[in-house]
Order: sequence, then structure tokens, then C-alpha cells
Amino acid sequence: MAPHPIHSAISKSTTKGASAQQRPKSDPTFVRMLATNMPNKAKIGHPSVSSNSSAAQKQLVFIGRISKQNPTVSNLLIKSSTYRQDCWKIVHADVNQNKPFTKMQAGDRIYLDPQTYEIVHTPKIAATKVPPATKLAQHQTALTSYKRDYSEYRFSMNHSIAKHTPPRQPATPKSLANRLVDSVKNYLGRSYGEIDCYELLVKGLQKIGIRYRGKGGLQEQLLFKAKSEGRPLNAYLTGEGIIEASGSKIYARTMTNIRHPHAQAQQSLRELQPFLAEGHILSFSTPSRGHTGIVSQRKGLWTFINSGRQDNPVGPRRASKGVGEEILTAEIKTWFKRAAEKKEPLQITLGRLSEARLAAFKKTRQQDPIA
Repeated sequence: MAPHPIHSAISKSTTKGASAQQRPKSDPTFVRMLATNMPNKAKIGHPSVSSNSSAAQKQLVFIGRISKQNPTVSNLLIKSSTYRQDCWKIVHADVNQNKPFTKMQAGDRIYLDPQTYEIVHTPKIAATKVPPATKLAQHQTALTSYKRDYSEYRFSMNHSIAKHTPPRQPATPKSLANRLVDSVKNYLGRSYGEIDCYELLVKGLQKIGIRYRGKGGLQEQLLFKAKSEGRPLNAYLTGEGIIEASGSKIYARTMTNIRHPHAQAQQSLRELQPFLAEGHILSFSTPSRGHTGIVSQRKGLWTFINSGRQDNPVGPRRASKGVGEEILTAEIKTWFKRAAEKKEPLQITLGRLSEARLAAFKKTRQQDPIA
């Protein structure tokens, strides 16, 4: 017996070679014939409960939900282990002929009355539309609640942190050497005509609170020393002079007969390496010229902050001649090369400042203003 669309009448096949004849749906003889093939079940087409009755009022069996995978009642019945054999008998039963099978939608629940084989479905309940004003009120209420909860949470966390966090320890003061490096970096980019190498060192000392000019200043002591020794007044206005008056030498060597500047510079670098530290004052001196600056460091590379011709700058060149930061090893090699070209001896002095010796030159705010 071949299936037809849900809303069509049942067709009865005749014996082999005879023509098929359609019987009316209400033919009692046809109904009785179908009933004989369904033992232990109530006769189809004689429901004891109206198809419009609520599913909750019947002893119904849940068959499934209409969905994209199961778009018809027959799909659900075929997948049922209990009712798959009687699928088409149930679908085409008289009691189900006026059911709105073609109007069922995804989500509708399908039930079966096992006594009458009546198919009962309950439509999916549509979501209740909330007026925009109500939605806005709900959002505002939720936001207010969130802000209150978050405020309480922050107060609780801050109170907990304040209660359990130990008091912050004061920062360790920077050393004299570090403060000197920081102070001279303020003048990077200034022209040589404004600040020469010695003036850069002086300004660095002034910026960390050392009195240089005026009565009782460091300059007065340097001038007095030169005069007492019968030397030119500017004899000690050098990096070496400042180290001698306010610190101590940690490396000093004079190289003569410089014939292999590259190799001799490498040897000097090996000797200097153990003594290098940030804030040390490094000076170069030949009979014809002198130079001084401050040792620093950048990303593990030893550098030399000074004012002069910037032959070996670190990073972008700030000025061709002025305050800059150069690669220390390259600067030392440059001085060996110059001394060799002029056949002059080269003196290299490395020294460090002393807090104790500089204490005599501490200035007040009114003394020795910094340019």
C-alpha cells in the first residue's frame, strides 16, 4: 500500500490484474478491514477523545518535535521503534484527516493517543515581545545593580590591599656617580661653542649640588693650587685637576712612541676594562691638546659623554661638534691614532669622585646658579 500526501484519502490496492478503485473515507467496511489488521488496538476512526482536547488531558505518548531534520509527522513516526510499522495507518486514519499537518512549524511537539491513534500536537509557544520601554527599564536596573556590585567589590579589594600590603619602602638614593651621569645627559645636543668638554663636567657637578664658582668653591681651590706651584692659573682646570682635588685616580698611564695605534689601543682597553664604571671621569691629554668626559653605559655598551667632535656617536648624530654620547672603545682608538699621527705621547687618566672630599663644596640654593 503506497503512501500518499498527508491530506489525501487512502487508496486501496485491488488484486493483481484488476484496476484500483478509491473508497470513500467514511466507508465503514473499509474501516473494519483496517481494524482487523491491528489486534489489541482500538478501532481507528472512532476516537474516544476529541482531537481538539488538550494533550494534558489524555494519556498521550510523546513522539518528538517538528524540526528541519524531521519536518513531518511521518518522519517522526518512522523513527519511532514502537510505531514505525503503523506509520501510514496512523497518518491516514479518519481521526487524523482534518489535522493541520501542513501548517505545523519547527518546534511543535507531537503526541499520539495509543488508544485511538489520534495525533495531537501542541504549537511552539512564541516568545513574548517586551515593549522597548520595558526593555530599557530592565537594562537600566541591571546596570545600576552592576555598578553597585562593582563599587562594593573595588572598596573590598582596596581595603584588603591596604590592610595586607606592607608600607612602601623609600627608594634607594642614587649614587654620586649615577647622579653625575644623569645630570650631564641634560645637555646632550648643546653646541661646543656653548659648552666645551670641561664646562660640561662643571655643569654636571653644579647640577648635583657642588659649588664650583665663588668663594670656597672648587674652582677657587684649583686656581690656588696652580698659583702656589707657580703654574699657569688654568693648569688644573682639567678633568685630571678635578679628580685630584675632589676624588682619586684609579688608572693613569702615559704611552710614548705610539707606532701601532690600533694594537696599543687594544692593550690599553684591556687594562682599563676592570676599572670602568658609570660616572667615572676619563681624560685624554697630549702636549698639544686635552679632552675629558664621563663614562656611561647604554644597553651593555660602554659609552663616553663629552663635548667635542662626535666621531663615534651612539645612535643618531645630535651635532657634528657639541655634547654627545660616543662609543668608548672607538673614542680611545681615535686618541691613539691622533697621538701617533703627531708623534706625541698620550696620557690616559680614569678617576672617581669622592663624596667625602666633595662635602666641602656642597652649596646652598642661593650659591653658584646653574646656567
